[in-house]
Amino acid sequence: MAIVSMTDAAAGGTASSAEYNKLIDNINDLDARLGAVVSSNTAHARLNTLESRTTDASTGNTQLGSRVSALESKTVSVTKQALSTNSTTVDSTTEVSLFSYTFSVASGTNKVSCIANFDVSGNTGLSGVQPTGEGCMIVKCYLDGTVQTAQIVFGTTTVLRLTAGQSWDWSNLAAGNHTIEMRAALATNPSSNPSYRVYGTHTGFTLSIFNGQ
Repeated sequence: MAIVSMTDAAAGGTASSAEYNKLIDNINDLDARLGAVVSSNTAHARLNTLESRTTDASTGNTQLGSRVSALESKTVSVTKQALSTNSTTVDSTTEVSLFSYTFSVASGTNKVSCIANFDVSGNTGLSGVQPTGEGCMIVKCYLDGTVQTAQIVFGTTTVLRLTAGQSWDWSNLAAGNHTIEMRAALATNPSSNPSYRVYGTHTGFTLSIFNGQ
């Protein structure tokens, strides 16, 4: 609706009712136009908010996709290996190989954990075993031929059978194959000639490989 033209009242006179009605119509028209402008601005603001939320959602999906891809690149493999022979006697300072296992890592970003347990009995010649380590049986872990720090130590002065364990952890091993080997020997061999036996029944290890960690 267009603005209606109005006739000015004569100086000192009063506008006619017709002119008054025109004034009211014009005011109503302007009010309607102003309302439309306000509604348009409100709609525009809501559209901007919606577009912002759409952008945020798109960004969130992209970030989620990146996280899923990163998670998919991380894998875990677990292997449990038991002692292959029924039992092994350890009665000298010469190391005896209990078992070995070769595994592979996919990349240089990894963590490897080995938990080993040994079922051992102290059999004969135990009187010479000392808390200082003399006559004790030592189990060592070798990774690619290099002895690791942590050990398992068995020592008793009486006939005894027990199961004990130890763990070893490595990070960032080179991609490719690696070999773990467990060896046992007497720390020293006193005159009593102690003898131990490692039983295969409850002896073995669990190897966990965390690639991409």
